Amino acid sequence: MAGFKGAAALALILMAGGAKAADVMPNPTLANGIALANVAISVSDLEKSTKFYQALGFTAGDRHEIPPGLAQKTLGVPAETKLDVRFVISNGMYVELVHLAPPAPKPASAGSGAQLGLANFAFRVDDVSRVAKIVKDNGGTVLEATRTPLGPGIEAVFCTDPDGTKLELVGPAKK
Repeated sequence: MAGFKGAAALALILMAGGAKAADVMPNPTLANGIALANVAISVSDLEKSTKFYQALGFTAGDRHEIPPGLAQKTLGVPAETKLDVRFVISNGMYVELVHLAPPAPKPASAGSGAQLGLANFAFRVDDVSRVAKIVKDNGGTVLEATRTPLGPGIEAVFCTDPDGTKLELVGPAKK
């Protein structure tokens, strides 16, 4: 419940600062009273990350500066930390890009399935190689050694965004 209150408080603060409700939090039908609102990732450069996700087909919302002290309360960072956020949206999926200044000293997750926490974001794509090229052309890294068939007619490859967040691309295997 505390996480929901924090997210709701952040949404209200963003809307008070001029954000549109659609930029802040989706309003899906709540099956069983629960819906995933968004996934947040910390980024070292908000504009670079925005461009990266736009290249993958996301639409960028407005940039919002969060009031001083809120980052400390919600993220456990020093009080003087400046927090800017931008939501990028694609096919009903909201990703919150979070930029801290000064920047976070290390990744929140190494994207390893061998440790607890977030392992990766998976994207269904129409052509794994085409989207992997978009990742590479926009500052990400394609981890070619991970390319593997997942079943009849399906392949996957892992990549990273410019900050090392692991992405999985899953789509039809090339014939």
